[in-house]
Amino acid sequence: MDGESLFVKKSKKAEVKRQKLKTKIIKNINQNTMAEKENDLLDRTFKFGVNCLKFLKSLHDEYIYGIPKVQLAKACTSIGANYEESQGAVSKRDFANKIGISYKEARESVYWLRVLKELYEEEKHQKKFEEFINEGIELRKILATIKKKSSNNP
Repeated sequence: MDGESLFVKKSKKAEVKRQKLKTKIIKNINQNTMAEKENDLLDRTFKFGVNCLKFLKSLHDEYIYGIPKVQLAKACTSIGANYEESQGAVSKRDFANKIGISYKEARESVYWLRVLKELYEEEKHQKKFEEFINEGIELRKILATIKKKSSNNP
């Protein structure tokens, strides 16, 4: 084998190694990005539940408001709890199930927020209700997308 052929062969091997390294780096970046998104959503669902509870605590109490307040408290905290459980799922089916529950709880949270918004007509509460409703809708959309993607990849 002459020197030029040896050089070409080594160049091809080096190029293959560079491509493999590049692929590995891109894969690691994608995995890190996914992990960051998961952590962001874990944090976001947690804060949604806690902030809803704090807001509910600030609303005046009347007997008739008690049921929707309790229902919202359960639903808004269940979003994060089930999303947290989905991170430890034992199978793809289990993951999709937990995400599905989180999605349903997000829908229910928006419903109870809308009910309470109508009951607490004071102007001082309306902006906060709107913020929570909008966040609940965003969480619902995110969870619907995750559910759809996980259901399409059995």
